[in-house]
Amino acid sequence: MHCGLKKPPPAVFLPHNVLIHWVLPMAISKELLEILVCPLCKATVELKPDGSGLKCVQCKRVYPIRDDIPVMLIDEAKVEE
Repeated sequence: MHCGLKKPPPAVFLPHNVLIHWVLPMAISKELLEILVCPLCKATVELKPDGSGLKCVQCKRVYPIRDDIPVMLIDEAKVEE
């Protein structure tokens, strides 16, 4: 029976002292995206498809997301085309 869920990844066996940190894209709420703007040009920002940052639609700066917190500092942003 298939209910639309993806098959889990295969099991990985590692030594007992190895810590695995799974990184999943953050789901930023629609309400938060509606109020956040680029601190430089004040344009709308959009969540990147991989969830790694918020990209300004005008100046193309990408503000990183670290520990589930958008870092909206101009000095921390990188310009992407």
